[in-house]
Amino acid sequence: MRTFAFIAAIACFGFTAQAQQPTTATAAPVKTAQNPHAEAVRALSGQLKDVLGKVQQMSIANTKQMQGAGAADTERLGKLRTELAGMMNRLEGNLTTVNSSTPENFEAASTEAKSSMTMAEELINKVKAGK
Repeated sequence: MRTFAFIAAIACFGFTAQAQQPTTATAAPVKTAQNPHAEAVRALSGQLKDVLGKVQQMSIANTKQMQGAGAADTERLGKLRTELAGMMNRLEGNLTTVNSSTPENFEAASTEAKSSMTMAEELINKVKAGK
């Protein structure tokens, strides 16, 4: 009797799962045409987010270092912490500017964002070098 109930339950589950699967005509993705501005914004935004993530990781590592640092290193690490926080704010501002840019002002936003990313990479290298 238990075997029959078990088989019946599996059969019902199988039929229900089959009925819920979408058909290929319904599930086919709709391809929409993207304009060049939107694609450029998306690409630059991704780059900014990547660099921002690296700076945030450096900030987390810096905070951990400060917790175990002696008096001599505390001042140096505090200055790095301030630089990292400023860079995160700058990158977040660039991200907002790029994402809200129009085709007319994208070039200026792009130039500023690329400059910030270069500065951020230099700061990351500085932190990695322990300076």
